[in-house]
Amino acid sequence: MENEAGVKGKNLTEWQYAMASINPRWNVSGTYMQVLPRFISTNTEGEEEKEFLLDYFEDPYEMLSLIFMKGYQWPFDVNKIFGGSSIIDLLIYQETILKKRRVFLDYSQNSQNVDIDFFFLSLML
Repeated sequence: MENEAGVKGKNLTEWQYAMASINPRWNVSGTYMQVLPRFISTNTEGEEEKEFLLDYFEDPYEMLSLIFMKGYQWPFDVNKIFGGSSIIDLLIYQETILKKRRVFLDYSQNSQNVDIDFFFLSLML
């Protein structure tokens, strides 16, 4: 295998792809996901804030369950796109790379700024 820069690749199956902060560089797995942060995106100027995951889920508890599961289904796994939390990674990719928006995790309030009834969270979708 040869990469775009012309270097040869080896053992690429051992690479892990997952969300990470930029500064400081830190993987956002585990408890970072299980406290159910809001996923916010903005345009490149930091405006037009939007809780973008809500656009993809009819049931907010399905979304919250997948966010929670992201804490232990980490890193990205192609086998966990459907019925698993890796769909979150793909939606972040779509938001950042395809739509050219910035993504932030907001721990200051719940999704939609409403109380969460944890009874409705599913760990097995």
